Amino acid sequence: MQPADLRAPIAYAMPEQVAEAIVRLEAHNLRVDEELTVAQRESLAVQREMLEMQRATLATQQAIAQAVDRIATRLDVMTLDRPTPTADFSAQPTTESVLADWRQRLSVTSDVWAVAVVIAPVLVEQGELRQPLDAIAARTGLSVHRVNECLRLLRKHACIHSRGGTEDGAPVYVLDRS
Repeated sequence: MQPADLRAPIAYAMPEQVAEAIVRLEAHNLRVDEELTVAQRESLAVQREMLEMQRATLATQQAIAQAVDRIATRLDVMTLDRPTPTADFSAQPTTESVLADWRQRLSVTSDVWAVAVVIAPVLVEQGELRQPLDAIAARTGLSVHRVNECLRLLRKHACIHSRGGTEDGAPVYVLDRS
């Protein structure tokens, strides 16, 4: 029998098992769609967190680079009015004279300069440096590997030399007075 209204939907007779299977499939599809939506929201939230962490890391690295540049500039200004230090260390050296001497001895990158600025005061005040590489790395923001490379460069250019190590394995460095 044809419906009276031509715009009314046409109904088809189907077995009850087929109708139930269709209803179950539709319900399953709705649950899967909801789970996918939740997973996509969680993924976006994690991506936003990662982006914020990357921005914070970049800001920290930029702040460290600016601090190293400011320190280097201050040291440059401090050493402009002083006589050029000589290799004669008969008098007690100052941090500024040691850093000026090192600057003359080698081409200083910002990494090497960051390490130099951290270790020079200790060498001048205590006569030796007995700090683990990770402590220097924490103060400079560099990796332990990079700190080790910077110290190697300072040894190579006769700025410091090794005096063995401490009981806990930290290297011991002293000023090279040659």
